[in-house]
Amino acid sequence: IAALLWRGEDIILLGYVTTIGWLLQFLIQIPVLIKEKYRFFWRIDFGDPYTVSMFKQLGPILLGNSLLQLCLIIDRSFATHLEPGITSALAFGSNLFVTVTSIFIVAMSTVVFPRLSQYCLDGDKEKIRALLGNIFKILLFILLPYLVLVIFYNRELIALVYQRGAFTDRSTAITAMAFLGYSLAVAGYACQEIFNRVYYALKRFIVPMRTSLICLALKVVLDLFLFRSAGIVGISVSTSACLLLYAIILAVLLHRELGAFLDRKLCVFALQLMLPVAGMVLVIMGGRFLHLDGRSTFLLPLLLSGAVYLGISYFSNIRYSILVKGD
Repeated sequence: IAALLWRGEDIILLGYVTTIGWLLQFLIQIPVLIKEKYRFFWRIDFGDPYTVSMFKQLGPILLGNSLLQLCLIIDRSFATHLEPGITSALAFGSNLFVTVTSIFIVAMSTVVFPRLSQYCLDGDKEKIRALLGNIFKILLFILLPYLVLVIFYNRELIALVYQRGAFTDRSTAITAMAFLGYSLAVAGYACQEIFNRVYYALKRFIVPMRTSLICLALKVVLDLFLFRSAGIVGISVSTSACLLLYAIILAVLLHRELGAFLDRKLCVFALQLMLPVAGMVLVIMGGRFLHLDGRSTFLLPLLLSGAVYLGISYFSNIRYSILVKGD
């Protein structure tokens, strides 16, 4: 933030500052690692079986985890054959989608992974199913209102974040379409992060990789058919479709492995959320009726709708359904 305020027009400086920020994320952990008596070895021992196993697993893990990123690269590759500005719009739209959703999805998958690994090590399928059920309740509680806000305010959000200088009204319009198209991938993206970690905890690294390759092949085919006829909407929505297919395939395979984990309780919870979501929509429509949908005035109904969602959820006792209990 300081670099942006000081010399925001210097993209070279911003690149250096970003790199330093990533480096600090590692350096800040070193004192804790030393305190816990971890040791650093600067020589790689290729005779060590754990090292060999790690390198064997690296390829499948990279392919399994990078489906979204590879889809975005494919999107931009096809977009270069369209009118000027489409590639940039896809980049801006996907960056905002990934930044916002990753805060919750990656954080959730990272936090639960140690407990998930322990349950897999113990072979306790019942606890794995219960944990997955709670994870998806929390993600549904967080990401459903996100999707509602994006559907109603995609253009306003893009204008608020990006529209200044050379970023014109036209730029906002096409970027908003990309942002909305990518936001439909939120369910698939969440499932990718969670299901992959389940398979890694089960030491089944090949399954996510193979599924990812199938979806990437489908992605190329969809873009070939859609990029000229449907343009930026077809490109972004095809990514969402591929991620949703990935989620469905892994959900079916995990159901065979673990038994039913997306059960009736999750469906009941989703139905319970319809009441606070309806409250959100009423507030948003009220804001539209009062013409509170300008570049900055939309923030009032947006924030108020979020408060209504949380308030109804609290007083309807939905919060008790998403408590993750310890052992």
